[in-house]
Amino acid sequence: MKRHSSIVFILCIKLLVALAVQSANANKNDKLQDWSGLYIPTWINDKNKQKYPDFSHYFIPNNNYILISNWKNKLILQSRIFSKKPRKFGYFDSEIKYAKYSNQSLEEGNCKIDLKLKDSKLFVKMNTERKCDQKINISGEYVKHSIEKFLEDSGELFLGKFYNDDICDKATQLDWNEKDLIWSEDEELQEFVNEAKKRKLKCNVKKGYISYVLACLWGKPQLPEYCEELKDIRGPYKTEDLCKKRVYEIVDEMPSHRPHMQARGFRCEKL
Repeated sequence: MKRHSSIVFILCIKLLVALAVQSANANKNDKLQDWSGLYIPTWINDKNKQKYPDFSHYFIPNNNYILISNWKNKLILQSRIFSKKPRKFGYFDSEIKYAKYSNQSLEEGNCKIDLKLKDSKLFVKMNTERKCDQKINISGEYVKHSIEKFLEDSGELFLGKFYNDDICDKATQLDWNEKDLIWSEDEELQEFVNEAKKRKLKCNVKKGYISYVLACLWGKPQLPEYCEELKDIRGPYKTEDLCKKRVYEIVDEMPSHRPHMQARGFRCEKL
């Protein structure tokens, strides 16, 4: 009987050890990988020929890197690769969705890449150029550099991710005519609008003034629930005087389009 109890006790101990090891492995697998960084191709890094990338433009000579950074709790991968002979540019942008794994498969259009992160090395394998939309293969071995150190030296990248072209893309929207660009009116994108203006980026935005008229229901107080701001769809206008002229036209037209409302104010916003 004692021998039987000993055997049961030993089996229980082994089971507990096995569960502990399994739990430890599970915790180890759940640990987030340190993906964030600036990755330089090994062949460039070893020759010390790499300068920090110029993020003011998408594709320029000697821009060879992969950047992985955090933005609004997302891991974003962006790559820019340049080759001299023949002269080609390549890129691949995507999101790493499973940060706890050191092996990833990412897709963008017809392109697919496999990533493997091992210590300070990033190994990239891209599908054939024939299947992929890009002009160059970004496959290879990359060496990791600290983003923090890079940002201190560069100061070019907005929020650790966005180039000037990216900033303009998010800071603008098409006007009513689906042709001209204006600054974005999306509240979530105002940080990009402010950054673009701070950097004095033109972003191909049409310059001038836009007319706005505040219209409220007759006999009601000037409160949001009784008022709306009418935006002119013909502008922008080159001068503030032309903008004000359009304001008076809108006010004159209100009885036909908003007979139950009256003008309470206006503004000419400079683009």
